[in-house]
Parts: sequence; C-alpha cells; structure tokens
Amino acid sequence: MGIVEAREWTRSRERRCRYRCSFLAAWFGVWLGRHQQRLIEYQKEEIRTLRGRLGSRRQRLTDAERRRLAVLGKDLGRKALAEIATLATPHTILRWYRDLFARKYDGSSTNRGPAGRARGRSSSSRVLEIMSIP
Repeated sequence: MGIVEAREWTRSRERRCRYRCSFLAAWFGVWLGRHQQRLIEYQKEEIRTLRGRLGSRRQRLTDAERRRLAVLGKDLGRKALAEIATLATPHTILRWYRDLFARKYDGSSTNRGPAGRARGRSSSSRVLEIMSIP
C-alpha cells in the first residue's frame, strides 16, 4: 500500500466515523424529543384529571403564582398558550406579564428618597411612637 492509498483509506475512515457520529447524534435527538413529548402528554393528562376533580370552580392564584405563570407564558407565546393553558386564557396570562413588566419600571414598588437611598420612617413618627409607650 502506497502513501496515496493510505491517505485515501484514512480519509474514507474519518468520513465513515463522521457519518456514524452524526447518525448517533440525530438518533439520540429524536429519542430525547419523543421522551420529552411523552412527559408533556402525561403532565397534560394529569392536569386535565385534577381540573376535572376540582370542577368548574374558579381558581384563585396568588401573586407569586401569577408572576411565575406570566414569565413562563411569555416565553411560550400566545399560540402555545392557547393549546395548553387551563388556569387562565392566553390573553390573561400575557396581560399579567405586561402588568409585571410595567410595575417593574413605574417606581411604585420602591420607596426611594433623594440620591436613591431608601426612605425609612420619619424621625417624628419614631418620636411619637417612643412617647406613646408608658
């Protein structure tokens, strides 16, 4: 076997190895996607079952639950939410996100004074509190 033939054999061997690795990566990706789809289908069915047990009563959500649903729902988008959302409509979930985003920048959640320092209680309210204690 000459040098040229050895190089050609090595190249073809590398090419076959690349094809095999590509096939394995694609096969693993398909398997993982199918596995994830089965998990999602199971969770959807579990949610349907639990919602059936609760009946048609409206569920009250806490602010923390609304925030979590809003952030996750924004990433999914309106079309995907239309397929899976059961606690609220996609419009409502995205409205929660808009409200959350607006609240972040309206400044109402922070009690800031001049120079960006947090304001505490005024000294006069502290004095009145101390004086009222016998």
